[in-house]
Amino acid sequence: MPASPTIRAGLSALVVLLTAGLASCSDTPTSPTPEASPPTRESPLPRRPVNLHVDQVDMCSLLSQAERANLKIDEFGSNDNNTAVCSWSVGRGAQSYGWLAKFDVPKRFEQAARGPGARLTSVGGFPAAQTSPARFDPTYGCTYVVDIAPDQDFTVGYLNDNKDIPGMTHEKACQQALSVAELTMANLKAKAR
Repeated sequence: MPASPTIRAGLSALVVLLTAGLASCSDTPTSPTPEASPPTRESPLPRRPVNLHVDQVDMCSLLSQAERANLKIDEFGSNDNNTAVCSWSVGRGAQSYGWLAKFDVPKRFEQAARGPGARLTSVGGFPAAQTSPARFDPTYGCTYVVDIAPDQDFTVGYLNDNKDIPGMTHEKACQQALSVAELTMANLKAKAR
């Protein structure tokens, strides 16, 4: 025998009351929870604090005259008037060494950071990868690739071309590279738009 409308209404009211009563005693929310979205994969690489726009920056201007004198730089410049590259040299004969700085487009920070022997660090508050120069003995050279914008890197490398500085190690080469990387990054942040 089908339930009368009065009984159906009474049962419906009881279901509503029981549901409301159970919901008020429960710690779980009464509304359905949305399905959890899959976790986002965080990049293992650090994020840059800001994007530096360097299209009008002359690379050779990133070391002042006083800074060049302090580093004993006796020659500097760029090839073919390319303002995105500069080299600074000390000595022309025995124990000559120097630094090369450039803006990289396309950028290679991610590749450098994942390369063999790379070490993640920071330069001037920006993520950087410390690496060895390609096709050169790492004992006499070191490179920092700094992530400065989504499509651009800033690279500073140190090299003892003649491999003739006594007691040179990769760690000492990296100290030399880092000293100029820190100076040039500080000046770059001041000049970049």
